[in-house]
Amino acid sequence: MSTRFFGQYLLEKGRITSQQLLDALECQNDITAPIGAMALEQGLLTPAQIRQALDQQRKKNQRFTEVVCEMGLLKQAQIDAMLQHG
Repeated sequence: MSTRFFGQYLLEKGRITSQQLLDALECQNDITAPIGAMALEQGLLTPAQIRQALDQQRKKNQRFTEVVCEMGLLKQAQIDAMLQHG
């Protein structure tokens, strides 16, 4: 199975334009810090917890935010707050 980026898939299916894809990629680049780094800076996670979550993320092939919520390390409201201020 080949790996493709979701944006490329949407472009190929005609669901978005090239300009929309470029705009989305530019917006994505504006996100400066990963959630783990923000949580560490705010004292919400320890380095050990981040390593544990990253290990689980690799094993489960899930987003970091999903893993830390499942592990009970962060609540969705905390993640949402970080994203709003990040």
